[in-house]
Amino acid sequence: MKRQSSSKHAPPTPAWRYGWAVALGMAFGLIPKDSALCYLFALLALFLPISVPAALVSAVAFSGLAPLLDRWTDPLGFWLLSQPALEGFWRGLEATPAAVWFRSQNTVVVGSIALALVAFLPTGWLFARLAGRLRRAWPTRVAQPRPLVPGFAPELES
Repeated sequence: MKRQSSSKHAPPTPAWRYGWAVALGMAFGLIPKDSALCYLFALLALFLPISVPAALVSAVAFSGLAPLLDRWTDPLGFWLLSQPALEGFWRGLEATPAAVWFRSQNTVVVGSIALALVAFLPTGWLFARLAGRLRRAWPTRVAQPRPLVPGFAPELES
């Protein structure tokens, strides 16, 4: 009787899971960590069917890049906070009890959120395409697992 293993024939992770993981990691990395919104992105990454290691690596990478982008996100946030058309939105947001945790009055936070939202879909699409191309160009070695000890219990191998 042959032993069946489900991990031996598991399909590879779809490329879109890597792309959207990088996009969520980018959103987490760009938003300042003193805002509760970045932790909501982290929780979202844990509950969605994406590659958590890819999200973690991209969050670390974009966290290092975020201070360099502050000179653009600060004026962007100031511009968004000073728009008369958005004044009602900002006042309504400030009236909510959780507004203090989101730091929606901070220009860098608002600018970083805007940058993350604008770049979210293009980043997810780009990295999903990149992951798909890498998978086609570089055949996976995981699809054909090798035994840890060659010749050990050959009757169990299919």
